[in-house]
Amino acid sequence: MKTFFELEKKNENIALHKTIEKDHDRIEKRKYGIYSKIDWIKKRHPQWRMIKSVGYVESTRIIDNKETVEIRYYIVSYDNVNRFAADIRSHWGVESNVHWLLDVVFHEDQSRVKNRNAAKNLGILRRMAINKLEQDKTPKRSKRRKRLLAGWDDSYLKTLLF
Repeated sequence: MKTFFELEKKNENIALHKTIEKDHDRIEKRKYGIYSKIDWIKKRHPQWRMIKSVGYVESTRIIDNKETVEIRYYIVSYDNVNRFAADIRSHWGVESNVHWLLDVVFHEDQSRVKNRNAAKNLGILRRMAINKLEQDKTPKRSKRRKRLLAGWDDSYLKTLLF
């Protein structure tokens, strides 16, 4: 995929979208590219007939005058570069929010579990607990407070679970 995009960039058949953000003492530049003329992929791989385009994101981070570049490639089921950029950003937002919740509410980063299976199982249980906490519509309670309350109050724990 990398070689394909390097060749295609010279032909300028790629729809582009660029963003620049400055936050947390860093500058992030992103270039989103999407290419829709992919009949050759569909011919080669008929099982991928739903694919509408291929895309990439080139992320450049500048922190303390040090620049790092990362390129990620995607197979996409539509051909709108603006939607592609929004979807990629929203995915990372969801990912970041979940990890933040796991760290702040469940202190996952402080976990001392070394066994690989145990760590995976605890991660699954924590995510299940987040889902249960999100289903609870009790007003004016944070997820952290709900978690603590579930540990202190068996009747509240039962309402969360059942």
